[in-house]
Amino acid sequence: MKQQIVITLTLFLLISCKSLPSLPQTLGEANSAYTYIPIDPLPVFEEPGRSCKEVENELAFKDLLESLPDQAVRLAIAQLNGSASGSFGPASIGYENNSYQVVLDYISVDATQLPVYLKRVVLSGPRAGERVPLYDELPNTPTRYVVKGAPRINPYASSDTEYIRNENDGELVVFPVYIGVGLRLTATVDVIEGNVNLSSLASIAAEAQAEKLTGSLTVQTLGITGNNVSTSLPLPSEINQSTVQNAILSLGSIKAVLYDEENTKITPRVVGIYNPVGGGQEVVNGIISVLAENPIVWYRPCK
Repeated sequence: MKQQIVITLTLFLLISCKSLPSLPQTLGEANSAYTYIPIDPLPVFEEPGRSCKEVENELAFKDLLESLPDQAVRLAIAQLNGSASGSFGPASIGYENNSYQVVLDYISVDATQLPVYLKRVVLSGPRAGERVPLYDELPNTPTRYVVKGAPRINPYASSDTEYIRNENDGELVVFPVYIGVGLRLTATVDVIEGNVNLSSLASIAAEAQAEKLTGSLTVQTLGITGNNVSTSLPLPSEINQSTVQNAILSLGSIKAVLYDEENTKITPRVVGIYNPVGGGQEVVNGIISVLAENPIVWYRPCK
C-alpha cells in the first residue's frame, strides 16, 4: 500500500511538472492578483475550538490530520533582486542576470485569521510621513508599510465577538494564515543566459542541464519528523534532472509514512499566508515578525 502511495504521488508530481505550463490559480487568486505565500515554518499554540468534552481527563480533539481539511500542491515564484525583490507573483519566465526562488509545496492545512494594523506612509519628498490609503496606486510616490499586531479573538467564542479597530495604529486588516503540515521543494536559481522557463521543476532542471542557469535545491518537511523522515531526505548539491527526480521520490516516501503514528511525529506549523493587500516583501516580513513575536493560536476542532 505504501509503495502504491509513493508511486501515485511521484507520477502526479512528475506529470504536474512536465505537462502543465503552471499550476492553476484558485478562484480567489484569479480575482485578486495576490496569491499564497510560503514562509518558513513558525510555531502554533493549540486550543479547543469549542467546548470539547473531556474523555479520560483529556479534551476530545479530532486527530491532527483529521483537523486539517484542505490539501493542495502549490507552485510559487519570487524574484530575489530588482524592483520586485522578494515578491511572489504570477511571472513564470526568468530573465538573464536575475535571481529567483521557486517553491513547490504539498500542504495539508486549516486556515485561521491574523488581524493586524497596517499603515502606508510616504517615504520621501514634500509629503514624507503622510499617511496614504492602502490600496491606492501611487506609481511616482515611494511608500513604506508599517505592520503592527492587533488584539486577537477566538472566532468560536460567540457570534457577536468583533475585532478591535484602532485608527491611530493603522487600518485593521485580517490576513488568512495557513496552519498544518507538508513537504516543500525550493529551487534558488541565477539565470546566466537568455530567458528561462520557471513554471515547473522539470523545466528548471532542463534549463540547468542546458547551462542557462545555476542554483541550489532544498527539500524540507513542514511539521513532520521521525526516523523514516530523516532517512528519506536527500542531500542535493545542485539542480539537474537527477536531483529533481530524487527529491520528488523522497517526498513520495515521506508522504507514505505521514499516517504512521508510531514512527512519524507531526506538529502543526504556520506554513504560509495569503496577502490581500499587496505591498510586497515589506508587508510579508511584517506579518512574519508579528507571528514570530506572538505565535498564533489555532482553535483545533473537537470530535
